[in-house]
Amino acid sequence: MRWTYSTYSNANALITAGIILGSAVFVIIVIGCNRAGGFRTLLQNMFGITYTRSEINLYGNDFKIEDETKWFYYIPHFCLWLTIVMIIATTLLVFVDRLILNVVYLRRNRQCPDDGNMDCYSTFQTSKYFHCNSSDIFIPESMGSVVCYKWFKNGFSTLDVLEQIGLCTGLFQVYTWIVEVYLRLLLWVYAFPDPRDSEKKYAHPILATILTIVLLSSPLIVLIILAVYRANITGLTIAVMVGVLVIEVSMLILVGTWRRNKRLVNENINA
Repeated sequence: MRWTYSTYSNANALITAGIILGSAVFVIIVIGCNRAGGFRTLLQNMFGITYTRSEINLYGNDFKIEDETKWFYYIPHFCLWLTIVMIIATTLLVFVDRLILNVVYLRRNRQCPDDGNMDCYSTFQTSKYFHCNSSDIFIPESMGSVVCYKWFKNGFSTLDVLEQIGLCTGLFQVYTWIVEVYLRLLLWVYAFPDPRDSEKKYAHPILATILTIVLLSSPLIVLIILAVYRANITGLTIAVMVGVLVIEVSMLILVGTWRRNKRLVNENINA
């Protein structure tokens, strides 16, 4: 008995939500077991960020966090926590997508995916169904764009699991490297022209504007390029792009909060 579109969709949503929630709980447990030490270890090992109970050192840029009553104490913690959670969750989604539930979105009149038998449904009329059992078959044009689901990879073996673990380990390291490079770039672009200046000025105002626009739109640009070149857009691709966008927004908020923190520290010194 085949699954309905709503059943597949709900299962996919539950798996995604479960992975994100599980990642969040894992990070909370790590931090909770040793509040300062757990968070310090994660930040140091993942991003090379130095953390103490009174300060976060963002690659030479101090972020004073002594006063827990101030909003800029909680925001940097949340941004860094959310970034860690999204990296872990996105990495796990890669593992699950290839081995457990594969989701592929196809444009009109495309060939079936090359991943064996898949249940495909029209994205406009989900009651329309087509079963793909060969990548040589074209999905009927009357179906329009479709989304295809498949449980478990064909020929599932221990080697597949090991290969997927290796892939996810490499992806995790790439994510942490990208976050470090991205954060360093933001700190350089959004820095104050004069470290003692408390005005709302940027060291590189034009670059700051361009960088913000490009980085926030980059996930959408990637999806458009994939669509133009008629590449199969998988559910994993969308999940990864959303994860990247969340990380980018978190880092922008973190740097913005750092600027606010820096101004307040300078004002207190000059008072």
